[in-house]
Amino acid sequence: MADVTQLIFFTLVILTCYVYSDDPHPIIDVCRQKSPCLCQYSNGDFVDLTSLSNDNDTEPRFKDIPSEIFGGAKYSWNPCHLFSEGECANVTMCEVIAGAPIPKYVPIGNMMNAKFDHNEVNGDLQLQYGITGEENRTAYLILFCDKTQEGQFIVKGEEPAGSGKYYFELHSKHTCRFTTSPTISNPDSGLSAGSVIGIIIACLVGVYLLGGMAYQKINGATGKEIIPNYPFWSAVGSSIKVNSCKCKLDDGTVIDLSPLGLTSGNPKYKDVPDAGAGDVFSYNPCYSFTENACNDVSVCQIRNGAGFSAGTQDSARFQYDEQNGLALVYSATSDVLRTTYTYLQCEPDQEGALNVLGEIVADAVKLGLRMVIIEDFYLKYLYLASKYACPTKDTSGSSGGGGLSGGSILLIIVVVLLFVYLIGGLAFQTAVKKAEGTDRIPNLGFWVTLPGLIKEGFSFTFNTAKLKAGYSSI
Repeated sequence: MADVTQLIFFTLVILTCYVYSDDPHPIIDVCRQKSPCLCQYSNGDFVDLTSLSNDNDTEPRFKDIPSEIFGGAKYSWNPCHLFSEGECANVTMCEVIAGAPIPKYVPIGNMMNAKFDHNEVNGDLQLQYGITGEENRTAYLILFCDKTQEGQFIVKGEEPAGSGKYYFELHSKHTCRFTTSPTISNPDSGLSAGSVIGIIIACLVGVYLLGGMAYQKINGATGKEIIPNYPFWSAVGSSIKVNSCKCKLDDGTVIDLSPLGLTSGNPKYKDVPDAGAGDVFSYNPCYSFTENACNDVSVCQIRNGAGFSAGTQDSARFQYDEQNGLALVYSATSDVLRTTYTYLQCEPDQEGALNVLGEIVADAVKLGLRMVIIEDFYLKYLYLASKYACPTKDTSGSSGGGGLSGGSILLIIVVVLLFVYLIGGLAFQTAVKKAEGTDRIPNLGFWVTLPGLIKEGFSFTFNTAKLKAGYSSI
């Protein structure tokens, strides 16, 4: 438990560093991007360039502005809307290189790659554009607050020549901090919809982990078994559950035990004795049965005439591990937590045989026997060999009961949350914020900057991990 707590704490520390340490010199007051044309400070102030932009696709607000470099190129820029000029089609920034008989037009900025950040040297707010392709180009536009200027676009040009890095300045009253934004009728200083969804998901995961660990501990689980649904998580990616007795493997083949199961309410294998402890076990692969005090179970253990549920059909899940192979896992919590690992062995000439090897202390799991039932601190080993445990081509589709697997349920939850986020976000952006075009995409600024944030986060973590202690020169 302590190791898990330390791991969670370490992960939170790394994530905190990742979010708040985009560079080695953190900036205290950061203007977080809300859209390709707007950013917001922590106190709710805005910088919004929308009023500077031409909202048509033919003329940029700043057209053919010459570079300060003698003989340099000219540059066109439209802050918030795409434009076309010459060979520059649907761009935000274009380089115009003089030549005969016609000039050359080079795209150097795309609105979808717009990113608000801060200059590494002095912390000045800047707007960054990028173009990727045969030649990568990046434009850096430093924003200066000048309340006397509507908008002055100063071109420094490409420095050094051929580097693909372009530098500009914008002096304007629209780059100053304002408490309201002309494009947002009701500025929101609270959490965004995406943040709320993220917090909800994080809380649900936290409740699941902490509550699940506490529940497992109360029921006597130890070691890795204290992790809630450990067999399921350890088996993710190995096989896909179709129902309670059929799974599809990675290569598309299936294992289907349904021909072994009885639908009469009786177990296929009844009162099979163990190797010496005096217990007997009954098992029915795909359908529930009732025997003794075991009601609607898949596995029943009988000791001294008393029956105990060792697994139910609705808990069935498939698991694979390198040591023992594929298992059909059941669990039950009638009095104490019991988990049955039904390890399957392919025997093409065998209809089906169940062997019970008896109760052994927990350390005996290292022996690698085929089927395991965990009860308190002891293990019971059973072995099932059958031709129905052999992979076959799937020709009949899924059949039998069992419902959705845990992976299917998780996938459905993720898809539903994503759908609600997209549809709800689009509706909110359109109806409340009156956004148009790509601005209707919820949290557009975040998704645009996400690849860069991931890259910077990995770079920060990797570079921090490489730091080594040493001596300073005197």
